[in-house]
Amino acid sequence: MTAPFNDSGRRAELSITINDLRLPTRIGWSEAERSFPQMLCVTCKFQLQSLQSVVTDDLVDCLDYVLVRNQLEDFAANNSWRLVEKFVFDAASMLIDLNRHIKSIQVTAKKNVISDSAGITIECSLERV
Repeated sequence: MTAPFNDSGRRAELSITINDLRLPTRIGWSEAERSFPQMLCVTCKFQLQSLQSVVTDDLVDCLDYVLVRNQLEDFAANNSWRLVEKFVFDAASMLIDLNRHIKSIQVTAKKNVISDSAGITIECSLERV
């Protein structure tokens, strides 16, 4: 793990958040429920391995969040799950495995499943060890 950036006695850490990405995916307990895409609202928060990007101002040294969005969209569109819990774990695992700049990740997914509420929220956090 890379130490946080230290400049003139200041300690800094950098995180990036992708908020409320709407992902159609096949999710649900029954096969009938998974037979058509449902919308998940997904938020991902990333803690970066290093702050080299604040020194270089170069995308090569930072997390490409457009690439991450594309990875999530493809992942959600081309797989299916019975449980939102499994989706958030699989999404977090996929993203941390594919993106070397991520030190830790928190994936939150919301799904409207209860008619008299705003839905459920499931969250998973992973960290490189």
